[in-house]
Amino acid sequence: MIGFFFHELVHLFLTGLVGGYFFWRYRDWRLLVAAFFFGFFIDIDHLFDYFVEFGWDFRLWQFLNVSSYVKPGKTVYVLFHGWEFIAVFGTLGYLAEKKLKITGLALTVILAYALHLLWDNFSFSHHSLGYFFTYRLWHDFGQSAFDAQRIR
Repeated sequence: MIGFFFHELVHLFLTGLVGGYFFWRYRDWRLLVAAFFFGFFIDIDHLFDYFVEFGWDFRLWQFLNVSSYVKPGKTVYVLFHGWEFIAVFGTLGYLAEKKLKITGLALTVILAYALHLLWDNFSFSHHSLGYFFTYRLWHDFGQSAFDAQRIR
């Protein structure tokens, strides 16, 4: 459990650095929101895995204990975790940047998201292709395709 909280604190710190820098650089609070959305709150996808395992019976401490629902022989979806999404989120960020006139939005989104995935890659024991969504999809989201049972 301590490993989980440390892991999330690092996500929070890295996201804060990205959001803080782009807020300082462009003086736009929306960049902070974007950084936190793509760098920290992207982990909301873990709720999907939790609900697949336990149904709608939500217990916070059980949710925080990732190993209670990421188990051998089960599926691991983490639907928003995939290196391919850098291009998708970056494109959406670019389009929103132009439409909403938020300078720096695309770069904020890309950097916050990439740092999230990098930290996950260094924190978890996983298959070398486990953070590619298409690889997990190809293998029916089997736990062996992801192989992230615990934080080191």
